Amino acid sequence: MLSRARRSGPLRFLFGGGEAAESRPPQTTPAKLPGELTRALRGVELPAVPYVTEEQSPRAKLASHADRGGRWFAFRARKRRVSSDEPGWLLAFVLCAVLLLSVLPLARLAGAGVSGLVDGEAARLIFEPATFAALRNTLITATGGMVVSLLLGSLFAFAVALTDIRGKLILSFAFMLPMMIPPQVTALAWVEMSGPASPLLKTLGLAPPLGSPQPLYSLSGIALLLGVQHAPLVFLAFKAGLAASPRDGIEAARLAGAGPFRVFRDIVLPLATPGLIAGGAIAFVSGIGNFGIPAILGIPAGIETLPTLIFSRLASFGAATFGEIALISTLIAAISAAGLLVQQRALAGRDYRLIGHSSARAAFALGRWRIALEALVWALLALVLVAPLLALVASSLVPAYGVPLNFETISFSAYGEILFRQSITLTALKNSLFLASAAALGLLTVTVPAAYLLVRRKGALANLIAILIEVPYALPGIVLAVAFILTFAAPLPVVGISLYGTIWIILVAYFSSFLAVSLKPVMSAFLQMDPSLEEAARLAGAGFSRRMRDVLLPLIAPAAGGLHHPRLPHRGERVDGLGAALVGGYADARRRDLQSRRQRLVRSRLGALGARRRAGHRADGGAGVFCKVPAGGRAAVAQLILNHLTKDFGGGRPAVADVSLTLRRQAFLALLGPSGCGKTTVLRMIAGFEQPTDGSISYGERRLSDAERALPPEKRNMAMVFQSYALWPHMTVAENVGYPLKVRGVSGATWRKLVREALSLVKLTEFAERRPTELSGGQRQRVALARCLVTQPDVVLLDEPLANLDQHLRKAMEETFRAFHERSGATMVYVTHDQAEAMALATEVAVMSEGRLLQVAPPAEIYARPQGPVVGGLIGRGSILRLSLPENGERQLGWPILRAAFGVASGTTSGDKGPVADVLVRPEHVHRGTDGIPMRVVSCVFEGERFALSLSLPDGQGLKAYSSAAMAEGELMPLVVSGGWRL
Repeated sequence: MLSRARRSGPLRFLFGGGEAAESRPPQTTPAKLPGELTRALRGVELPAVPYVTEEQSPRAKLASHADRGGRWFAFRARKRRVSSDEPGWLLAFVLCAVLLLSVLPLARLAGAGVSGLVDGEAARLIFEPATFAALRNTLITATGGMVVSLLLGSLFAFAVALTDIRGKLILSFAFMLPMMIPPQVTALAWVEMSGPASPLLKTLGLAPPLGSPQPLYSLSGIALLLGVQHAPLVFLAFKAGLAASPRDGIEAARLAGAGPFRVFRDIVLPLATPGLIAGGAIAFVSGIGNFGIPAILGIPAGIETLPTLIFSRLASFGAATFGEIALISTLIAAISAAGLLVQQRALAGRDYRLIGHSSARAAFALGRWRIALEALVWALLALVLVAPLLALVASSLVPAYGVPLNFETISFSAYGEILFRQSITLTALKNSLFLASAAALGLLTVTVPAAYLLVRRKGALANLIAILIEVPYALPGIVLAVAFILTFAAPLPVVGISLYGTIWIILVAYFSSFLAVSLKPVMSAFLQMDPSLEEAARLAGAGFSRRMRDVLLPLIAPAAGGLHHPRLPHRGERVDGLGAALVGGYADARRRDLQSRRQRLVRSRLGALGARRRAGHRADGGAGVFCKVPAGGRAAVAQLILNHLTKDFGGGRPAVADVSLTLRRQAFLALLGPSGCGKTTVLRMIAGFEQPTDGSISYGERRLSDAERALPPEKRNMAMVFQSYALWPHMTVAENVGYPLKVRGVSGATWRKLVREALSLVKLTEFAERRPTELSGGQRQRVALARCLVTQPDVVLLDEPLANLDQHLRKAMEETFRAFHERSGATMVYVTHDQAEAMALATEVAVMSEGRLLQVAPPAEIYARPQGPVVGGLIGRGSILRLSLPENGERQLGWPILRAAFGVASGTTSGDKGPVADVLVRPEHVHRGTDGIPMRVVSCVFEGERFALSLSLPDGQGLKAYSSAAMAEGELMPLVVSGGWRL
């Protein structure tokens, strides 16, 4: 994200600042391959030249154009890069919302404060003892309230999210009620419950003697009620983290020998710590700005906090009032900002994003302790909610304050006065309902895009937006009221209407005050979501609004957040015979359904290109054509071209360094290499999820991305099978498979027919209405493949799709992929670290190491003639020997040369030693021979159809070989090496 932000000119001040595909040698006689590999590679031709040369590369062509056209082409103006992760309007929308709801009101209030400082004597307020006392009381009560909130909220969150107690829904709803009740009402209810004049305590005979002090009129009483009021905030944030704990991770810890307490301490709590820290921070900030509770409990006891100090200054309105209020509000805002900075510091390095969809309901069975925990939570709920509300109701039913409630003193006169004699009550009810519903809908419109932006975009700008959103919530309501009055008292520009004195100014103030509360849970949900779920929707063709509506919103909405227990995998499932039928008739039916539309799109595209060429322009306009790829329409000779591709994440070494290759249409490329070599980064750049730091990616004559611009994934007409499958858990199997069709406007009977055909081809018709969590791993893999096949993509990307399957299913799915490639005509890029998969499936294999492309060749060629020891060590079995060879440059070595080299190395043959070189010897080239040299058997391992031998040469070097019979360790035998390859 930072790299994209740095590339944006206006935001730059906020953020500070081997070769590509190696040439292959001339065609030589291929070495003899083992039978199994020969069968796998049957029909593969071995070209003598690479698919791309230095002269044919797009960069060389651009350079030649620059030479012919002068310096203007070589020094084109650098255009601003466009991020492909978010729509262009998203940042502007969030900034406008923050400007309207936070910056403008606060700036107007600050301006009034500056005017008060200039014209009055408001600065004296900072040094008054009352200000220091109010500051101390604010910090004490807010900190104490945060501690109480953490204790209550975390206890209820754990009980509801991870235990098997009963009545979770009722408990959750009841525990959330204090947050829905105004704080002053909460304070009054507790005062009525605990004081010596409490009607409830008098009725029960538990009231203290008259004249006894009210225990809540103290700093501890204020802190207690602040904790009760804000505990639901901790509950929401912590519960979201606990509910997303990975079930398999918990079970793995228990199998490792950890008991329930240790599992919670070592696994669950660290994963949920971000939610706990966020809940504690927002509870602290809420306590800083709370006015109702300190006003009811503090003013009678002479305890002032910063919010009540603002009220007292406003009550004594004078010339310096706005200046004084602005100074106190600035102090509150500074404390809140400091608390948020502490929160972000505590969250640094705690990005525990979960992979895939988790399910951890009722992870801890309490057994005999369940009744005890249920009694505890219900008792706490009765104390903090039921008892104060009963006391408040009792006070409303007595004729005078301090009268005990009984059948003689009960009176409903207060209810009659409010409900029937005062018409203002009905008006207030209507206004409250309107404000609540409108604020909920409006906040949903703002918080979802804002949370998405803040989660996806990192850096100083995102931190600034988060702080600006938090600050209004930290301010007392009276401060916000003054700020919005000052901002909207004058008529609005253009329309000339003033919001002052209308219900709309209250609604806007509600948006500002509760934006932070609404934002926290949504951000937590986005942070816990597997990014591949959105990436799969993008490759299906869904734009931002479509995937937000169909994928993201259902996943983050609490109503759709129910977790399901997955069924046990079906171990005996079969996919035999799927390969040949996977594409055949289905592809034909799909082709007939889309043929007319595809032909129109292709004709229009080719016609446009022809017109431009006849006009004398280059087809790519000098910088590449960035346009939407027509669905299903491929150019006749389209190629996927990676031109000097580089990606640097700023970690010291580029993840991908200067990778160039060209894939012809219908090629099947396997990107092979060890973990961390950059192959997945290359795949993500092809898909459009990452933008190159340098170089470009093109498909045919269409430029897909370069360092300046990038075509979004949803416009590339590509499909991808993710390693985690990326199935949307809120959709059924049929809905997952048919979503790309839905995005393309296919619906009704046609949609059902195509989905049914796709599912029948992967043998999952009877699972159409099941959820992904009810399928086994192999079934999920086949659902992902069916979703990939339901449209006709130009390029199919596969990110280690067989990594999670057993050996039987892997072999069957290999046949599936091979058949799909032969019949679909799509270009396929397959990322794997398994050389057997690469050799069996691909028409070309590209070997990568440390971000660089070492060699690109067909499997047979790369097996027989690897370029360098790294490629030789990664591809197939073999031994790399250090031997002295003649300086004739020959790379394919026979036994006479190798025998002489072995003799020189062991000292048994005299002669001049030539230069030392690395020689690759395959096990199948080592066999018995009368003219062989003696080698000692170090080990003999049975592999089913043969024995694998480890041999020791006379000079101590090791050599691998195969044998049809077992050999004794230590046995000497004469062996001949029929062929070797100079690396």
